[in-house]
Parts: sequence; structure tokens; C-alpha cells
Amino acid sequence: MPKVSVIIPVYGVEKYIERCCKSLFEQTLDEMEFLFIDDCTPDKSIDILNDILLTYPNRKGQVQILKMSTNSGQAAVRRRGIIEAKGDYIIHCDSDDWVEPNMYKKMWEKAILEDLDIVLCDYYRSDGCNHKIVRKADKKAYQDRNIYFSMLIRGHVSTAIWNKLVRRDIYLTNNIIYPVYNMWEDFVLNMQLTYYSRRIGYINIPFYYYFDNKSSICYSGIEQRMSQVLENSKLILNFLISNGLDKIYENELLSFKYYSRSELNLYVAERKYRRMWRHIYPEINAKYCFSATIPFKEKLKFISIYCGIYPMIIRCMRILKK
Repeated sequence: MPKVSVIIPVYGVEKYIERCCKSLFEQTLDEMEFLFIDDCTPDKSIDILNDILLTYPNRKGQVQILKMSTNSGQAAVRRRGIIEAKGDYIIHCDSDDWVEPNMYKKMWEKAILEDLDIVLCDYYRSDGCNHKIVRKADKKAYQDRNIYFSMLIRGHVSTAIWNKLVRRDIYLTNNIIYPVYNMWEDFVLNMQLTYYSRRIGYINIPFYYYFDNKSSICYSGIEQRMSQVLENSKLILNFLISNGLDKIYENELLSFKYYSRSELNLYVAERKYRRMWRHIYPEINAKYCFSATIPFKEKLKFISIYCGIYPMIIRCMRILKK
């Protein structure tokens, strides 16, 4: 049985998949499984994958290339990979990203040594040439599961799942709700996995390179993105409510609902998007401003957007850039 299963969705990444595959096949951990899920990609991504695999004969028996019957989107692809995975631990990797060669060995070793259900690491945000470390919280945030869960609801720690190694039993022994839509689908999974976990560990080293791909789903039309964000935020809210967590984390949910609006923050210079921003979870408008748990700086930004001051700043910045 493999120690780690890596699930890699494949769609429209012929420019980037070679970089990703090489970083995976050169991992220093030997007992691994690589599940490439072809989401009916229209390009030569799978041909490139097969060509690269020929140069790594030691990995050939560890690779499965599975194909979806129809183009289904990342959420469905990841679910397929989770169902097929056989490793003790599962982790995800987007096929336009790449990883450090010792990432999975270091994370697996920590999981085994400390009997952890989830191990997190830091990551880089990259344009392919320049890399910026993303570290959303200090080490103390990860030392207490309850504190970490609170920060996760607020969106103050990474909501991605590609920098988290998760014990496969967490998926198998709980009634995990799998989202349909792509935006925030990792947040939906992450919330549940964290809730069902016993022990969480953290390595404050950036092992993962998140590629800022302008053609990805994250850069699709803003209205489509917001529609998907709101559908998945409802799944998160329903999960918290059904487990009696909405009262325990009442202040955190105030931040969560505002975080759901944040996809629009760069677009509120346009009146229709500012109006949309105001009407997403409108019940928080007064509460957010008067809450003792919200930092003054965040309140000020909230008020400036609501009153139309922040959009003026955005417009001025755009003019200055020209």
C-alpha cells in the first residue's frame, strides 16, 4: 500500500504539465501513488504526461491515468481521485503547479512521527519566475486545533487543500459532502476535514509552488465566480449549522460572510458590483461595523466600500497606473 496518494486534475495544461510531473516523479519518497485524472482535456496534456513518464521508469507502476466520461470540473475530478486513492495519506496537486522534491517525504514523516491526521506547509505564489512566500498565520495558530479551526472559518489561514496531507481514513469514515462547483470547493473540503481531524501539524517551510495562472477558473468571469463562491459558502454554513457550530463560532461566521464578499473587492468601483457586494449576506452590514472582534482597520475598509469611498481609491490607482 502506498504511503501517499497524490491526486492531479488534468485539463488544458499542456504548457505546464511537464514542470508539474517532473517535480512529482522526482520526489524523495518512494512508496507513492500518482492519480492523474483526465477531465477530457482538449489539448496534448496526456500525451506529454506519457512522454515524461517514459523517462521515469521507476514511477511507471505508481501512476494511474484515469479519464472522466465528460468534462466535469475540478470538484468532481478531485472526488474521483479520492475514491480511487489507496494511500495511507492523500494530497492534491494542481497540474499547473509544482512542488519541492522533498515535500511529501517531509510531510509524511511528520504525520507518522506525531500521529497526525493533517499536516500543513507554507507555499509560494509564483508567476513562474518570481516566488513570494505565503504564510497566513504564525506557528502558534497551528498548535491548537480549535484555534486553527476558528481561523479557518475566518479565512485567516490557507483554505487550499494542495498544501495539506490528510489521512485517508478521514475521507472514508465520515460523511464528506463533495461540492459541485469549482470556486471554493477546496474550502468546503478543508472545513470538513479539519472538523473531523483529531490532530493537526504544521511545517513552516514553503514546499508548494502555486502558479498564478491567468487562464484558470480563478480568473473566469466575476459573476460566474461569485455564483459558485456563494453556492459553496452555503455548503459551509449548512455544515457548521448542522453540527451545532454556528453559535459557538458566531463571531467567526461574521468574518466568514464578509470573506464571501471579498471576491468582489477589486470590482466595487463599478456600481453594479458594489450593489452586489452590499447584498451578499446583508444581515452583517451593521453587525460587522459594531463587532468588538473585528479589527478597526478591517472595519474602516468595510465602511469605505459600503459608502463608495474605496471604489474612488481604486479608480484613482488605475488612473495613476496608466
